[in-house]
Amino acid sequence: MTLISAAAVVLLPGLAASWWTVRRVALTGASSNAELDSGQRIGLVYSGIGVACICLWLGASVFGLSRWMSLLAPLAVAGVLALAALRGKRSDRPQAPVAASLGGEAGEPAPRRNGLRGPVGTLALLSLISVAAVALPFSTYGWERPDGVHRMAMTDWEKHLVMTTAIAASARFPPPHPYLHTDPNPSYYFGYHLVAGAIEVASGRHSEQYFILLLLTLTTAAATPFVVYTFARDLCARSQAVLAAAGSTLLVGFDLIVVGLETLRATLDAWPLPSGLAGMRAIIPSTHIDFWIHNVDRQFNAPIITTMWAPHQTAATLIALLVLYLLAPRPDDPMRPRSGWLLPALLLAALPALSAYVALGLGIGVAAAAMAESIAERRAPWHGGLFRRWAPAGAAGLALALPILPTLTSGSSSGLTFHISPAGTWSNGALWSWLFGPRQWTGLLDSPAVYLMELGVVGLLAGWQIVRLWRARSLSPAQSQAVAIAFGILLVVTVVRPPVGIGNNLYARTLLLVWFVLAPFAAMAAYRARRSRWLAAAVLVCALGTAYAEVGYLLEGGLFWGTPRDDVAVLSWINDNSPPASVVAIRPGALDGSMGYWLRRPMVLGDRRLALLFGARPQEYDRTAAALEQAYSTSRSGLAAKRFDDLEADIILVSGALPVPAWAGPPCFETVTRNDAWLVLARKPASCTKADTTH
Repeated sequence: MTLISAAAVVLLPGLAASWWTVRRVALTGASSNAELDSGQRIGLVYSGIGVACICLWLGASVFGLSRWMSLLAPLAVAGVLALAALRGKRSDRPQAPVAASLGGEAGEPAPRRNGLRGPVGTLALLSLISVAAVALPFSTYGWERPDGVHRMAMTDWEKHLVMTTAIAASARFPPPHPYLHTDPNPSYYFGYHLVAGAIEVASGRHSEQYFILLLLTLTTAAATPFVVYTFARDLCARSQAVLAAAGSTLLVGFDLIVVGLETLRATLDAWPLPSGLAGMRAIIPSTHIDFWIHNVDRQFNAPIITTMWAPHQTAATLIALLVLYLLAPRPDDPMRPRSGWLLPALLLAALPALSAYVALGLGIGVAAAAMAESIAERRAPWHGGLFRRWAPAGAAGLALALPILPTLTSGSSSGLTFHISPAGTWSNGALWSWLFGPRQWTGLLDSPAVYLMELGVVGLLAGWQIVRLWRARSLSPAQSQAVAIAFGILLVVTVVRPPVGIGNNLYARTLLLVWFVLAPFAAMAAYRARRSRWLAAAVLVCALGTAYAEVGYLLEGGLFWGTPRDDVAVLSWINDNSPPASVVAIRPGALDGSMGYWLRRPMVLGDRRLALLFGARPQEYDRTAAALEQAYSTSRSGLAAKRFDDLEADIILVSGALPVPAWAGPPCFETVTRNDAWLVLARKPASCTKADTTH
């Protein structure tokens, strides 16, 4: 039933979007890709994530996330796209042929009607490898050692599970704050998780958040090479587009150099090494995926890393690539886009819900491209081709996204910070900051080396190819737009880069879009230098960095991170024996961050850092924590019931390490289960008289 619901919510809108694009491109009769090959058509199916996101957001905001709304909203929009695809009559104008040279390389003829298959087999193989690489770290989910410790190897997934739980359990949308149930202000984080919540609600099977999120994550991993190939077909030849899909999907930056230097330094500092697991932890500073996360030393995460721990960011970036493809200039008429405005408008509206940072990055890049075009053509930006291509879809997308904007402005605490800072340490390329200290000018000088380290062979080859094409004055309109977008984003994130550890993720998130935009140029350069040894060495370093990430994630789940068996048993019992909307109270001092991995019910109070990160006011959090502590400390059953009722708590967990509270019994509470670690109580409001709750 879950797979059927996923097909209704995501797959059918995606198929309709792909068909709409094929029809719209064919109706123009003026595109070099007027006949899209199968690889492009499959890539366009991923549009279903964006279409489902925006229609669910709009529908749930009005009607709530009911079962019928979860199914009917995506199907209705799929129907609109299908009907729109049927309208119009195909143009009789001759198709413009593909240029004889794309990026200075040997061109390829436009695919014939009887040859639309394209490189589907190669892309499918890349997709399978991508899925396997992303799925492998999740193999540690649910492991249990002989000592009874359950394993969890998914950094940041506690947030994804809590967010999806909040959506599926709430009668309204956006739901209450997922880490502070009494705070009415929601978080901006909901778009991707709304799709997962809708699939769960539509299926009627509760507590399936983990498996649905994993399904969406693996779908994103599978779609990545197809979407990159679709985008790259405007910029380079078909074989090079396949190469771009392979490199951008499976490689990371020159991270192996960084971890190698850090490992050497840590080994020398800890010598002589302790034996066993302690020695392993001493020589490998980050044996888990956190090494790539922005709040440690890393400021950028390549797609395969991001998809493991923040799949919504990869999803948003893939949607942005599809928008760039749909609104790309026609070879015969740069003033007009490849397609109409309907599907791009839906995807643009969904972007802020999926990732406000990617949406902002795309806006920055497009603005930079418009300015570059205006300067090159010496006319106002609104008279240029880019503005005319983007204006209809952009205006419609902004109108559709208006209901999302209040959540973005009230729910996110991480605003922009204009600050040039070192990104990491000397081993990460911040040499000037290491020599002269963290200053604005040292951060500025460090930026090229930092970008080289983080973008790896993709950035190195792309820069070389872009310079070569620029000198030859052979950049096509689509290539010029891509270059302007990439460099516009790079310029902005150079000066909007907070100190390491500050909650401003613009820098890390938008570089993911830069990575994909540069990939086709890197593929062109790699095609020219495919027999060189230095290229093979650079690719090997990046590939070994990917392998290190896989090994690190397995070590994290298999050796270092766990949840006690008794905790998992109690939380699983609650999932199986309580209504989905039941709110769980856990004493602030007994709250453990790993509980969010296993509990599929909303909590009165969650982790303070995450609550503040997602926009909760510190005073509101502290007030609720004090009220929850007061409820636990009450001596009378009736008064405790009233205080828990004020906090909307239905199920109360009491630590087994503490004496059983005097109020934990009839008439207001019932013990429903217990083990050595926890006593689980259910509040029974019908058994409490008014006198019981006031005296």
